[in-house]
Amino acid sequence: MNKSSSHRWIFIALVLISVGSVGFVIYSSRASTTFPLITKLSAPTPTPTPYFHNVALLGYGGGKHEGGALTDSMIVARIDDRAQKISLISIPRDIWIPLPLGKGGEMINQKINAAYAYGLDDTTYPGKLSKYKSESGGGLALAKYALSSVIGEPIDHSVSVSFASFTALIDQLGGISITRNFPFLDEWYPIDGKENELCDHKEEELPELVATLSGRLLEQEFPCRYEKLELPAGTTNLDGQMALKYARSRKSENEGGDFYRSQHQKQVIEGVKEKVLSLNSFPALIRIATSIGKYIDTDYSLSDVAEIIKEYMRKKDYKIESIALSNDNVLEEGTGPQGQYILQPIEGKSGWKDVHEYLQYRYDGVTDASASAKIKSKYLPTPSPTQPFKKVIRK
Repeated sequence: MNKSSSHRWIFIALVLISVGSVGFVIYSSRASTTFPLITKLSAPTPTPTPYFHNVALLGYGGGKHEGGALTDSMIVARIDDRAQKISLISIPRDIWIPLPLGKGGEMINQKINAAYAYGLDDTTYPGKLSKYKSESGGGLALAKYALSSVIGEPIDHSVSVSFASFTALIDQLGGISITRNFPFLDEWYPIDGKENELCDHKEEELPELVATLSGRLLEQEFPCRYEKLELPAGTTNLDGQMALKYARSRKSENEGGDFYRSQHQKQVIEGVKEKVLSLNSFPALIRIATSIGKYIDTDYSLSDVAEIIKEYMRKKDYKIESIALSNDNVLEEGTGPQGQYILQPIEGKSGWKDVHEYLQYRYDGVTDASASAKIKSKYLPTPSPTQPFKKVIRK
């Protein structure tokens, strides 16, 4: 391996650790921006350097089947140097958002998990702006546009990784360890490739089942499509497949939904981080990065490697917190034009301003419950003023 190639993989490994998510950040030769991760103090700039930067972490299924590029896992890592904190903002895949997909940038509503896929696909919306076309890195650019609209801050860098390469990384590490206070059980985890299995039903029975049942009741009619996930209390070592399933699980009886899913993702990310830190070896990091590099797309530049090394050594003890946007705080459920399940900002009257305000509360240390209450209180009906009682004096 030559010197420049070695520097490239050192850069990759350090960036991976600096955002606390080793499986999500790596070099791509299609770099579309040249922003350095660290700004040199000796280089004067006309505007103050922000005290935070945002990195979008996108996970997609991959493969050649339909929907393989949909990013069903989306996290924005907000790295706050002033507070020495990394906020992992979990973005639900069902958020309904306008995207500049039409001719001349015309806005067309889509689910947010389709942004990356439409940036790679130039056939469905051929008239979209050139910066959102595949050859210009449109997948990452369009995903960054969508995520920036939701959080109200620029996305400085972005990374996409297939689930297959994420599991390969964890297997390369020899697995990761997570610790739980209570056992975990998800009896309805979907098995890849069995989404359309009939499970002893006949084809002609399907329309009636779909018309009369939904949710868990419908799933129970097709048990062969699902498997059971179990983890005991205490510390457990997870291989790549189990780590991915744990991070994606949404249907546990006690830990279902987007909030717990974000907690599981945080545990996996921290497990990867701790495992990499325990290696304490650049050759080992280079070997791991090399093995999965071809599967990952990013717009990170390769400049300022020495500065990144120094910055990583300072940032490795940053606190990590999870923030999950969901219908339990500032989103609400809805139905799209084709009847699809979608999530929108509560009330919908202020666009994403309420979400931005909620996130700022969370960055400032306000709890989820208190931050949600502050936002929702704006929409409580104003009580009618009580009419003062006037005593009537009869003459």
